[in-house]
Amino acid sequence: MKNHLLNIIFTLVCVLFFMSQGLAQPVFHSVGTNADTIAKYSKFEVIADITGNFSNPYDYNQVVVFCHFVSPTGAVHVADGFYFQDYTMPQPDVLTPNGEPHWLVRFAPDEPGNWTFELFCQDITTSNSYPVQPFYCEGSPNPGFISIAQSKKLEFDNGKPFFGIGANLAWIEWGLGFTTYINWLGQMADNGANFTKLTMAPWWVELEWSETGIGNYDARQNRAWAMDRVIDQMEERGVYCQLNFMIHDELRPSNPYGWADNPYNSANGGPCGEPQDFLVHQDAKNFFKRKLRYINARWGYSPNVQSWEILSEADMTSVWESFTPQTVVWLNEMADYIASVDVQDRPVSSGFAIPQHEPEVWENSANTFTQLHLYELLPDLAIKNYSFTQWYLEEYQKPVVIGEFALAHSPSVIIENDPDGITFHNCIWSSAFSGSLATSMSWWWDNYLIPQGLYPHFQPIRNFFDQVGPPGGNLQPEVLPTTADNNSLITIDPDFGNSMEKAPENYFIIDPSGYLKPLELNLGEVLYGYFFNSSRNPPTFNVNFTKPGEFTVKSGDVAYFSRIKISLDGVGVLEQSAFPNSTYTISVPVGEHEIKVANVSKCPR
Repeated sequence: MKNHLLNIIFTLVCVLFFMSQGLAQPVFHSVGTNADTIAKYSKFEVIADITGNFSNPYDYNQVVVFCHFVSPTGAVHVADGFYFQDYTMPQPDVLTPNGEPHWLVRFAPDEPGNWTFELFCQDITTSNSYPVQPFYCEGSPNPGFISIAQSKKLEFDNGKPFFGIGANLAWIEWGLGFTTYINWLGQMADNGANFTKLTMAPWWVELEWSETGIGNYDARQNRAWAMDRVIDQMEERGVYCQLNFMIHDELRPSNPYGWADNPYNSANGGPCGEPQDFLVHQDAKNFFKRKLRYINARWGYSPNVQSWEILSEADMTSVWESFTPQTVVWLNEMADYIASVDVQDRPVSSGFAIPQHEPEVWENSANTFTQLHLYELLPDLAIKNYSFTQWYLEEYQKPVVIGEFALAHSPSVIIENDPDGITFHNCIWSSAFSGSLATSMSWWWDNYLIPQGLYPHFQPIRNFFDQVGPPGGNLQPEVLPTTADNNSLITIDPDFGNSMEKAPENYFIIDPSGYLKPLELNLGEVLYGYFFNSSRNPPTFNVNFTKPGEFTVKSGDVAYFSRIKISLDGVGVLEQSAFPNSTYTISVPVGEHEIKVANVSKCPR
């Protein structure tokens, strides 16, 4: 009986084995490399022509091509391959397909010496591998990949600290020519910049849009090839980028390049009837993760891709207010996913337009650095850059960067108020000493920074840190007491705008330099009267005037049946009815004082 069982088991095993052997395996028609010898941290490519049982080369459920790279010390690295169409550029921005599509595996070796690689292909039915091949890695001065150190500063693999100096170069309209973008990048680098943000917007290098459908990137391989050239230029010029996968416009129904054209929209063949479905539909999430895996396979080899951003201004989509929890869950899930496929452990984040909107995102461990956007027409936006950075560092205990800033959302307004870039100059310098991982990243590169000739402001910062070393070593942020014969106006703009919610704080210290503690984030935008007693929290300001001056309150667009009262050191100095867009001023003598501002109206409105 025992022998009979063994014979049956043996027969079944043999049948299964011979059935597997009978299936057609993937075929390696040719396998080569871009070089036999490659410099440390440079791009090594395995180039392969492979056929097999799959119809969509971008679908990892149908086909996976990958390599095992074995280092001189025996460390094994696994890298995904990706489907690739080469192009030639006979004249600027004119791309012509060059040959047939094929597979690439990109890898940046991190040890000098003799390496080997083994190429694998798994299709729907079976798998195959190509014989082990050698290549050699020679030493180079390249410092390697950037990660977050225990000090919560950024550092290269070789231990050298990194501090980003630069501004946004998020995109260019595809029709205007990607070579212009590369020229912009060169201009930044020529002026000492080493950091920028690049957004894969639909009008730029997004891999899937209305002409592609979801999950197939054939129709945008030309844009991916242009992105290759951009990354090549970054490597050549020593510029590192925060690569953003998605912009809020894509989930806004009324925007050009918005939901109406989005391939995830069911009207375009996608799985989602409404923008909010994109956040929760499992098929939509799987397709988006597929794209992230492709992006990591194609550009994750490069140390110059410094960090990932999941979504820019997540609170500016059409679904944020009604579907905030779902948005937060989606952002955290995608952050977890990209962290799981990126073996280089890059920093990960998302972007928000309103500072109060993101605590649950920053509390997720996969989001390893925080960021915020500041757009405000203030005389001293630099101090707000500084103070908000300090608050974020203390609140979340993670690296932080101001990912976007400007005096306004209109370049014409900025040019009218600051044609010489004084605010730009002051903000990048103040952020350099704020504890940030980079200078604050100005917006409006193409219609303010470049035409106004402001890039040269980067070079003095670069020169300074080249001489004394980047922030984080012996340099620590500090606010120094300041005095001047000609005092400037300090403007405080409240930032706590949660409707009917009581402001978090009511006592604020205004330093003579303009530093507000605690931050404007805690200062209510609305002064509630007694009828809304549960929402009232009238603020008191501790001030120190070095000479006699004034304290002014300016009302906004709404003031219904309100009555303003301003007290100086506990004594009421001004009390009168308040009206929209009006100012109320008291005189303040030299010295330290407490000034309280309240709405003392008892009217139900």
